[in-house]
Amino acid sequence: MSKATKVSWKCGPCKVQRNDLEELFLRLETRLESRLNQTVRDAVRVEITEQFSKLEKRISAVENACTSQESKNIDFQQQIDAISAELAALKNNLGAGAQQCETGLPMEEIMNE
Repeated sequence: MSKATKVSWKCGPCKVQRNDLEELFLRLETRLESRLNQTVRDAVRVEITEQFSKLEKRISAVENACTSQESKNIDFQQQIDAISAELAALKNNLGAGAQQCETGLPMEEIMNE
């Protein structure tokens, strides 16, 4: 996910989730640049990118299902609620992780909390 990425959304709830995800990603990028040393910043960026990529793939899967013929078999609200919960957990984990990074804790402790 990059600042230059342009996506055409297929459904409203997915758009909201993707907007939240992109906003969080950009805020964390800014925070990384301004507060962490280069070594820690690179390690955190790798972990953040992996987690954001997983969540973005889930959002895309829901978007694609919205337009498929199988859409009548899918509980979209349940999918959106699950993504919302994951996004909230990611915000909490990464926010706490970035603060702990500044204290020099190992990445495993930061990202597994």
